[in-house]
Amino acid sequence: MVGVPTRPQRTPKGLLFRYAPRPLLRFGQRWILRYPAPMRMHGIPYGEMAAIMRDNGAHIADTAPFDAGPHWNYARYAVTR
Repeated sequence: MVGVPTRPQRTPKGLLFRYAPRPLLRFGQRWILRYPAPMRMHGIPYGEMAAIMRDNGAHIADTAPFDAGPHWNYARYAVTR
């Protein structure tokens, strides 16, 4: 099982992740939100994830969306090799 963010949602925070320059995000995470280790998030759409799995000898047996927070859409993949 693999859980992967697919894209930011259209919430204020999700839109920041989508459109704000990386230095601004890093500044906000470190100095405003006081994150000790700011994290960079990237969404991976289904087609790209399927290609990554295929190129590495794996097969997506099933996929379903799941809720892992209000600012990103996620997909859960059942993968076999």
